[in-house]
Amino acid sequence: MGHWNDWRKVLGYGILGAVILTAPFLFGTYLIFVFSVICVYILVALGMNILAGYTGMLSLGSQAFFGIGAYCAAVLSTRLVGFPFVIALLVGGLLSAVIGYLLGFSALRTSGVYLAIATIAFGMIMNEIFGEWSSLTGGQSGMVAPAPALGSIQFQSSTELYYLILFVSVVMLILFYNLISSNTGRAFIAIRESEISAQSYGISLVKHKTLAFAISAFYVGVAGGLYAYLMKYIAPIDFRLLVGIEFVVIVIVGGLGSIMGSIFGAIILFALPQIFAGLTYWQEMVTGLVLLLVILFLPDGLNGGLNQLMNLIRRHSDKRA
Repeated sequence: MGHWNDWRKVLGYGILGAVILTAPFLFGTYLIFVFSVICVYILVALGMNILAGYTGMLSLGSQAFFGIGAYCAAVLSTRLVGFPFVIALLVGGLLSAVIGYLLGFSALRTSGVYLAIATIAFGMIMNEIFGEWSSLTGGQSGMVAPAPALGSIQFQSSTELYYLILFVSVVMLILFYNLISSNTGRAFIAIRESEISAQSYGISLVKHKTLAFAISAFYVGVAGGLYAYLMKYIAPIDFRLLVGIEFVVIVIVGGLGSIMGSIFGAIILFALPQIFAGLTYWQEMVTGLVLLLVILFLPDGLNGGLNQLMNLIRRHSDKRA
């Protein structure tokens, strides 16, 4: 029975992988765009989960790192024609990580609501910079982000962008899994459970809290760069406070401290508005109601609810056997 379950898992993942890889041949241009956006938000959710899910810190200013990554990609690609997109993404991610590392020191003095307020202030300051530094960012008018390039190769079509974003997302997912499985990941979880207990085991709060902020910012920064390439145009309104709140909602709805939760959260948050698009004026209310019901009745998020359902089915199957 156990071997059959293992084979079913392998078969399921195989089919899912085949659909993902062949998506451009199965679906239209718009759906490929939707899948690309979901991949971007999965990276955001992974970054947010490092803080909220694995380390237990709440940030409402991560949209600033999203903007830093986006503007780095757009500015470098605009001013240096043919600039390799890989380096542009890394520059945006690393700059975000450095600023995130410095912001992480605020987590040593504050926590909970006070930390959330501090990160809100940071996000507002960065958004003001995006809007006022017109010589670099285009100000409130925004700026165009050219197609990502690698030497003479340009990724312009929706299919090319999809495979590019998918590749980066898979690489980042693998790195994330290795991080969470490492001693550093276990240290993050220990801090989330109890800072006092973590310190008693020799875990440095200074080192790991600042590192968590840096890694989270790196992921969100890289996602921002991909977002700029995908949307082809960015403006300060794309990085306002509401966006930061949406980032937090993604991980809460999907499930804190879970890779699958990050994936579910990104899919749901972007898919719901598309599903209810025909409701026009009622769209936001219905979407908000669905999210509220998930939070009320699935406190562990969609991933936790799915795990509970699978356990019930498994127990029922065992009883019948």
